[in-house]
Amino acid sequence: MEMIEGAIVDAVAATGVSAKELDANERESIVICLRDRLNVDLCSESPWDKLDAPDGILNPDGWKLIPFFVGIENCLLITASASVVWRLGSGKDLMLILQECPPFEFYVADIAFNYLVCFNHHDYLIGWGDARLWVNQLA
Repeated sequence: MEMIEGAIVDAVAATGVSAKELDANERESIVICLRDRLNVDLCSESPWDKLDAPDGILNPDGWKLIPFFVGIENCLLITASASVVWRLGSGKDLMLILQECPPFEFYVADIAFNYLVCFNHHDYLIGWGDARLWVNQLA
């Protein structure tokens, strides 16, 4: 288990949030849906750096904004390369997990795949789908 994966497991246990780690088949299905719906291949290296990717904004605290965008809806917390995907109960649950973990690159999507938002290791916040306008308005 990679360091960040273990940190997320520990954070879920410590916070008691509503969270379920998805299995390999579910992860693969999510990657396919995001590629089909939003044209983002999470299994590629640095999908936020592709020519057709949104510009995003530099914001070292951008990770703290994502849970407010998610709100009360369920969301998916996805690590780089989609190696791990967690289904979380709300943006509040997401915030509790992120606060317990060391900094890491992550993606968050809704379960209908209408948006994907990334906070990368360069402190950029990038949004696809419905999150693109939200990120642009933060600039």
